[in-house]
Amino acid sequence: MKWEIVKQIFKKEFNYYFRSPIAYIVLTIFLGLTGYFFVADLFVINQATIRNLVMLIPLFLVFFIPAITMRLIAEEKREGTIEILATLPVSEPEVIIGKFLAAWVLVIIGLVLTVIYPITLEILGDVDWGSVIGSYVGLILVSFMFTTVGIWASSLTASQIVAMIVGLVIAFMFFLLGKVANFAPDWLSPFLAFIGIDQHMENLSRGVLDTRNIIYFITVGGLFLFLTYLTFKRFLERLMGGATLVLVILIVFFANLISYYVYHRWDISEGRVYSLSPASVRLVRELHNPVLVRAYVTAKLPPPYNVLAEYVKDMLREYRAASRGRFKLEIINPNTPDKMREATRMGIQALPLQEVKAGEFALKNAFLGAVFIYGDKRETIPVFEDISNLEYRVTSLIRKLTMEEKPIIGIVKGHNEAELARRLKHEIEKLYELTEIDIETDSIPADVEALIVVGPESPWSDSACSKLERFLEQGKRAALFLSTYKVNLQNFNTTRLETGVDSLLAKYGIKLEPGFVFDPVCENVRVTTRQGFFTVTRLVSYPLFVRATTLNSEHPITRNLGSVTFPFVSPVEGGKPLAWSSQYSWLVSTPFMVVPGQQYKPTGEQAARPLAAYTDSLVRLVVIGTAAIPMEDYITPGGLTFCMNLVDWLVQDESLLTIRGKGIKARPLKKLSPTNQLIVRIANILLPIGILCGIGLYRRRRLRRIRHVT
Repeated sequence: MKWEIVKQIFKKEFNYYFRSPIAYIVLTIFLGLTGYFFVADLFVINQATIRNLVMLIPLFLVFFIPAITMRLIAEEKREGTIEILATLPVSEPEVIIGKFLAAWVLVIIGLVLTVIYPITLEILGDVDWGSVIGSYVGLILVSFMFTTVGIWASSLTASQIVAMIVGLVIAFMFFLLGKVANFAPDWLSPFLAFIGIDQHMENLSRGVLDTRNIIYFITVGGLFLFLTYLTFKRFLERLMGGATLVLVILIVFFANLISYYVYHRWDISEGRVYSLSPASVRLVRELHNPVLVRAYVTAKLPPPYNVLAEYVKDMLREYRAASRGRFKLEIINPNTPDKMREATRMGIQALPLQEVKAGEFALKNAFLGAVFIYGDKRETIPVFEDISNLEYRVTSLIRKLTMEEKPIIGIVKGHNEAELARRLKHEIEKLYELTEIDIETDSIPADVEALIVVGPESPWSDSACSKLERFLEQGKRAALFLSTYKVNLQNFNTTRLETGVDSLLAKYGIKLEPGFVFDPVCENVRVTTRQGFFTVTRLVSYPLFVRATTLNSEHPITRNLGSVTFPFVSPVEGGKPLAWSSQYSWLVSTPFMVVPGQQYKPTGEQAARPLAAYTDSLVRLVVIGTAAIPMEDYITPGGLTFCMNLVDWLVQDESLLTIRGKGIKARPLKKLSPTNQLIVRIANILLPIGILCGIGLYRRRRLRRIRHVT
């Protein structure tokens, strides 16, 4: 095959697209649709991500690519020029590759013009560019496969309309199969999920470049290119080529089969959230004795459990590969009654899933969990429910198994302190032992590693302050969640609190300012009101639930966090800040009523204010300007992670800090006025189309100059 001839054919076909209205019409409609769906819910979701759009674009390609490819060979057949091509010193592969590249490059141009969308998100927020790159790699591979489908459909007939319909139907089949796999019989569901593009795009759009997904798109596309080559052949040559076709299909099959067992993953997402962190690798390599893991994973799970199951198996295999023989893995398919009973006996939870049998829906029990055995100890993950916290669950469980004894953390009592949220307490007790200490009457035991104080409502005595001071001077650590006002959630009245620890904090250069921080960058709360005979519940912004997105990226407590909600928070002056409110926040020193749903207008200076701070110069102490974060009524996923990171830092066990925050980073957009939101929407719809028109005008003027010179 001569690439110079391929190049000439490519130029001829590519220039044809732009000499006629085809390219401009198709790309304008494509960009208009993608732009509309990008901005439609941009400020509703309010997150800097394009994943929802990326999963929708293949549907647009199902319609647009057959419209682009329908004429490539069908027109040659209709006009009789296909016979002329056969007499020229041009081979069939050169014709096919040249025409294919022209159509594919045209589609890629359309995809490149949509890069304006993630650029917009980067201006308005913080984009995970690894996920963006993976998404565009996936879209380019999808367009590659659909273009090969389109050119094959064009080679089957002399009618462009028929070619478009055939290409559209086949491309739509690939788009649809992954979505209907859940309704297929149990034995067929995994096969349909693999043939469909959803499973492969899901991985790539997360920012994970997996050779299995890449090989799938390349081999399927290569198969359709070979089918196109066969349609060029004469009848006898086509019969002989049938044997070759069988061989090619076998190659495609075995290439995908081998790639399932021999593969490589490049995690290019920000923070490599889908790969093992150094802390996990170090933990399994330093095990004194091997850990045996039995993963009970039912085969042929329907979507979306099939994707989760594959990810679980891949992650456990990474642990095994990194452990140098200290992480033993057995993957068991509980497909018999005995194995099901064994899984249940080990504490694995059965998942009731729907399947289709004889045209009817039925329930079956599936398993997706694991048991970890270390010596005579055993721990179980009953069911894997989420990809984002998988590594943390596995690593923390191994750490729990290998601990000789749990560090002890003291919870200070004696001043009507608040209780920890049940979920937070449960998470802490997985790795640490909690003990309550009345600091007014009891001494602090010597084996206590750290102290936590949550919302004292009565003043500390000098004796209690002295006990805490001596504890800190021993090199141990403490965290104080302190509020300057108590809020009655029945009527939202406030009461001033005196904790009695101000003089102690002043010794370490820290001061808690009285009052509440109000911030337009905040969480929404549900407000129920009566309107006549009806009760109406609506979401309203509540400036007293400050969403801190500016966090100390150097400190392990907040390094991997995207945001933390600080309800009813007071500024913490001095020390080294861990979190700040936004630059639009203001301070109300004497709040009286803080009812949700009111219109709160800025009073006084608007500026970023520190909401939590630490000191590690004389002693190691963390002060948080609200007691609400760890409480039952206010705990959030970000707050839970913040508290768990804080606990790990207090006991100087920082191995889990870098893992826990992986995959939970929120990426909120900047707050814009309605007018600016409208400008962003219009710009993202019209700007890509405007660039396309600019390209067209440039080409037109260039062609005029060439003709004038000629």
